[in-house]
Amino acid sequence: MRKALYFFLLITLVSGSCGGNSESKSTKQTSDTALADPGKKDMTVTANSAPDVHNPPKKTTVINSSRFSAPAAPLDPQIISTTAEKAVQSVVFISSQKNYGFPMGGFGARRRGGARPHSTGSGVIINTDGTIITNHHVIAGASEISVRLFNDKKFKAKIVGSDPRTDIAVIKLTNPPDNLKPMIFADTARIRLGEIVLAIGNPFGLGGSVTMGIVSAKGRANVGIVEYEDFIQTDAAINPGNSGGALVNLRGELIGINTAILSKTGGYQGIGFAIPSEMAETVMKNLIRNGHFTRGYLGVVIKDLDDRTAKYANLPSSAGAVVMEVGPNSPASTAGLKSGDIILSLDGKPVKSSGVLRNKVAMTKVGKPVVLDVVRNGKTTKITVTIGKNVDDQRPWSFSSPWKKNRGKNNPPVNPRGRGRNPWEDYDDE
Repeated sequence: MRKALYFFLLITLVSGSCGGNSESKSTKQTSDTALADPGKKDMTVTANSAPDVHNPPKKTTVINSSRFSAPAAPLDPQIISTTAEKAVQSVVFISSQKNYGFPMGGFGARRRGGARPHSTGSGVIINTDGTIITNHHVIAGASEISVRLFNDKKFKAKIVGSDPRTDIAVIKLTNPPDNLKPMIFADTARIRLGEIVLAIGNPFGLGGSVTMGIVSAKGRANVGIVEYEDFIQTDAAINPGNSGGALVNLRGELIGINTAILSKTGGYQGIGFAIPSEMAETVMKNLIRNGHFTRGYLGVVIKDLDDRTAKYANLPSSAGAVVMEVGPNSPASTAGLKSGDIILSLDGKPVKSSGVLRNKVAMTKVGKPVVLDVVRNGKTTKITVTIGKNVDDQRPWSFSSPWKKNRGKNNPPVNPRGRGRNPWEDYDDE
């Protein structure tokens, strides 16, 4: 008998009532990919879990281990304490009011005098002007956003931009103080397996909580949490309320935005996921500049390179992406890519899978020429492609596809996953 596993987005959802009691709300979404065992198809993505504490204290107590040592040499606990004490000042507590009322007091409208549902999560200060990065699901649907700093001072905030497909959002304090402590982004390429990291956030509303762990894995994709995945996996304890919080290295640099956990119970079980800083920073800058994220695209349908195809093409491994179809009038078509081409790298960076290629293209600036190493008929060649603009990103809050209507001989098929995104948007056929 198979055991069900669940992914939990780490916000605390609270539904208020006139009596002041609270209860949790959760929603389920089926995932077609199992992390622990790719063969399993019975996993479920669950957005969110219930808080254990209804009235969390504002004061924070951080318990640090008295002694920690690495296998090769002892690690000075002062390094951990110093890093934690500095980094915690850059992490904020976010509370967002949800307005689910209907016009004219119709069905579902909030009762007169009743409290509105709200969710709580975390965020990271990245600029002294009050700019904060967090998860999309922390502030989605919010009519009001309140931010509490490490010193317990509260401020109102507004949404700058949000991208549900990567689960990144940017908010900004409307009247920021002068003493904000922004956090510096780390170089994602320098992250190593086994590296010690600290997770900082507000689990169950307990502000400024710090836990310690290691980088368990890098480049986790096909988890089924969001559309664009390149997660850092960690065993640092994270729980509901940690969403949008910081995963930092021992230099106090931001290496990831804590987003979700894999759990059978909704509580911490040693598997957490953070959006890597490189992806988070790319999306963040685009959101600040445009209010929404504009992705690059090639206009191809792709799949992972399997062992059989790799052997047939005389390749040493199955690292790569196979082009299944090329969209008409797409950047890929213009550049001369063909069905059956095997893409091994983009601008010299290896493409280990179709998901990696899709992420790299999406995070590339529109209009930038990139060089692909392509194997065709057993020969390796270089093809330069100018990255195009993803038309779906012109509607940042919608997943509807322009290809669904008026399908004809030259139009691509409807996305078989049913998510409604443009199937020529570098779709990886798994």
